[in-house]
Amino acid sequence: MDNGLRVVVLPDSTPGLVAVQTWISVGSGAENVPGSTGYAHFLEHLMFHGTPTLSGPQREARLVAMGVEENAWTSQDETCYFLLGPAQHLEELLRIEADRFANLSLDEEGVRREAGAVYGEYRNSAADPDDALWLKLWGTAFDRHPYGHNTLGLLTDIEAMPDGLQRAMAFKEAHYRPDNALVVVVGDVDPSQAMAQVEKAYGAWSAEGTAPPAVAPQPPQTKSRRVHIDWKGPAVDPKMAVGWRVPAFKPGDANAAALDVVRELLMSRASGLVRALIDDQGLAYEVWSEAPDRADPGLLYMMMELKQGTDPDAVLAAVDAAILDLAQVSPGRVAMARGRVQRRLQIQLAGPEGRAHSLGRMALHGDGVSAHARHAAALAGVDVATVQATVKRILVNPRRTVVTLSGGGE
Repeated sequence: MDNGLRVVVLPDSTPGLVAVQTWISVGSGAENVPGSTGYAHFLEHLMFHGTPTLSGPQREARLVAMGVEENAWTSQDETCYFLLGPAQHLEELLRIEADRFANLSLDEEGVRREAGAVYGEYRNSAADPDDALWLKLWGTAFDRHPYGHNTLGLLTDIEAMPDGLQRAMAFKEAHYRPDNALVVVVGDVDPSQAMAQVEKAYGAWSAEGTAPPAVAPQPPQTKSRRVHIDWKGPAVDPKMAVGWRVPAFKPGDANAAALDVVRELLMSRASGLVRALIDDQGLAYEVWSEAPDRADPGLLYMMMELKQGTDPDAVLAAVDAAILDLAQVSPGRVAMARGRVQRRLQIQLAGPEGRAHSLGRMALHGDGVSAHARHAAALAGVDVATVQATVKRILVNPRRTVVTLSGGGE
């Protein structure tokens, strides 16, 4: 659009439903201004506080009356606001949603109240050993890039949020710009009519304001890092996380597709490593991982809940053996792993909300609605050679960070 907003409109065969998602290309990984950690997540909360023409309670009442579900979330790379409701109300949904992005109204009382809710989230997270393990992994691997701090923010910044009205509005002005956003409409719609409605609703959103400073990259990791958490909470089974620094995710990139397949080969429940850790050697109760899909260089990692008495070095030995085994991976194993990844990518497109989410995130970071298809095409080209080259380049000790956690009961 003229104000820089990117728009994706896609008709879907689901009768009578429409999903509307507004994606902002900002998360905790962009919080590089001192004192502003946690403000991507904080602003997500504040965006429900209403505008001069429609208060927060009025907005909620109107959406409920129309039978609309809404929510939002914040990650390291983006913030997404989503609505799912009757397609017949699309024009009003767009008008209500666009209003808060252009005309959000905040007051000190509302900011203080929401800051208390965020502080509650932080306390809950701090009491969770899995959250502590995840945060220590990222904080150890990223000691300069904002990926190293919690999405909720640093405690000192959270404690200052009750007085953060001006900081919140400055953060919104810097990041909540139409040229830093994407609107996705998927459902029972006429594309040309829906596009015209988006342009009418979001056209008043101004691109004025000063863009934030660029985030400085994390320097290359040249040697392995290892830390231990002496857990002070209730007794827990020991835990372990292992991560490797990886390039930024770019949909359609051959390296990104190969990393998806490598993760499936190494870390899925169907992998030989996970079967060995859980079923054969009995070292772990559970192993889980997350797609290496960050907008900036991030991590390919696995987190494990270990059995009492398990030696973390025995787990690392099993991980190293599985990585060596990938040097001899067969075409059949690669094909099966690739097929599972492709199937998951396809399943994500089920229903208007799933299609909006999957296409939206790919489009936000991959330059257009075709980004999803480009990633699918890149996956189809992953073979033994690309897997082995990726393993040789990425899954090496200088790129590795290991975090262990044990203790509790005090």
